[in-house]
Amino acid sequence: SSNQIYQIAKKNLPFYPTGSNGFVGVEDVASLLIFIAENQLWDKRFICVSENLTYKHIFHLLSQEMGTKMPEKPLKKSWLSLLVTIASLAEKLHLPFPIPSETLYSTAENSVYHTIYEKELQQFIYQPIRAVNHYALKALGLSTH
Repeated sequence: SSNQIYQIAKKNLPFYPTGSNGFVGVEDVASLLIFIAENQLWDKRFICVSENLTYKHIFHLLSQEMGTKMPEKPLKKSWLSLLVTIASLAEKLHLPFPIPSETLYSTAENSVYHTIYEKELQQFIYQPIRAVNHYALKALGLSTH
């Protein structure tokens, strides 16, 4: 979740995940649902994504907003494998671990999402992720701006 990413960025860890993912703000999700209802687009499925970004870029944006140090080292596959193994073991033993093993594993993957109904969504404009992070971090008291 974004809150997990925010908390990790706050810790000034030196590593960043090597993958990428699609990101969207919660207000955009709600706005898209209203847009779908108003335009009676019930017979379609939508992927709600503002931007496809690398985790390196996300952590860069967050470190700028939070005034923390940017992670400089990619999280190598060997370290990631070790973390996934530890998280999996913790899950089997019902012990708390900050990030689920599946989430850890997925951070090394490059996931890219695109909308398939571009014509229907031409009028819908997503907020840039930089703005979403600014608003969320400010609300959480984590922003220095």
